[in-house]
Amino acid sequence: MNNDNKDNKGIDDEEVWFLQSKIDYLEQIGISACGATAILNVLLALNFKVKVENNEIDDKQVFFTPQQIDQAVGTRLRKIGSILPIYLKSRSEAGTTHNDLIDGVEKVTNGLVKGKFFNFHNKSISPQQFYDWILNWMKLGAVAVATQNIQKRTLFADAWHHQMIYGCSKGFIFLTNPDEKCCADDLLNVCNSESELLIRVNDILDHFLINQNLALNHELYEDPRWKQFDVRKQIDSIINQL
Repeated sequence: MNNDNKDNKGIDDEEVWFLQSKIDYLEQIGISACGATAILNVLLALNFKVKVENNEIDDKQVFFTPQQIDQAVGTRLRKIGSILPIYLKSRSEAGTTHNDLIDGVEKVTNGLVKGKFFNFHNKSISPQQFYDWILNWMKLGAVAVATQNIQKRTLFADAWHHQMIYGCSKGFIFLTNPDEKCCADDLLNVCNSESELLIRVNDILDHFLINQNLALNHELYEDPRWKQFDVRKQIDSIINQL
């Protein structure tokens, strides 16, 4: 994402930074709101004002609030406690997509900030090329947001995650929310993913038991995407183990 009115910061051939310290960026602002948080950090990196608790901003200045950005990107929540198919659908939609983030930031900044999505799934690119690609975009004044399937890193995760990249230095990539120092091959791995999500068995069973009849008989099972992943067959396999 790039603000055409922003001057490049001090950049050399080896590294580039947008936010200089941990206190310069925001942590998660709400449930499933990593996308909105990433956009807030993008705005901070592009020198926009963000008003949060305990910081003082002149009301005459143009500023953004976490609530405003969360609404602009349309953060969606999990429908915990609903029947199984509705819960699964909500899991596939919870949070935000890359399109939500791009549309939201362009709308809220009246086009001053523009975004573009780059799909790395099944792309022939080495970790070094990936690192150089991010570094070169940052040298141009662009601020990157990494959209990651972190289940490729650990199965303890149960969601995708958006993180704003605030620095590149000596082969490492630095991300916000949380503050992380990541090697290029690790970040490329979680950015290179099918659009899929694994749901924990316990979550399946909990929502199946809410209404067992509706859990197995619903029009959502006819969705071509659900058929592609054999969702009903996977659920039957879990239920048959009860």
